[in-house]
Amino acid sequence: MKSIKRNKILFWMFIILMLINSITLVIFWAGKINKAPIPKSIMAKELQLDKQQQKQLYVLIDEHRKESMILRNKIRVAKKEMFDLAKNPVVNENEKRLAVGKTGKSIADLDMLTLNHFQKIRSICNEPQKKLFDELLKKMAMTIGAGE
Repeated sequence: MKSIKRNKILFWMFIILMLINSITLVIFWAGKINKAPIPKSIMAKELQLDKQQQKQLYVLIDEHRKESMILRNKIRVAKKEMFDLAKNPVVNENEKRLAVGKTGKSIADLDMLTLNHFQKIRSICNEPQKKLFDELLKKMAMTIGAGE
């Protein structure tokens, strides 16, 4: 009789733990979803772009995504190489600086690409749209912690 009662308790503990785990995963995935980039159509709508401007925007976004993917891969590789140095107990300071510099250069290249991308988007806007774009960019910067 005791083993049946113990099995029931274990069964319900298992079910409760599975529910908690599922809820945790949903919350984690929801957090990832909220950090997704602004979809093209939302940006076009926010900026009140006409059809021609939308086409230009979509081309710029596609170009930026392709170029930034290349740079993000370079960053990933550079960081892996940098952290691989930690496996070696004896690494001279120059090697460390070179590895950190390589990573930093790729990050700076990505930031420059992004800045140029936003300048290109702003250049296709008319004056009222530029004000909307500036506000949108300000919100995006706040979202990623770059400003207030």
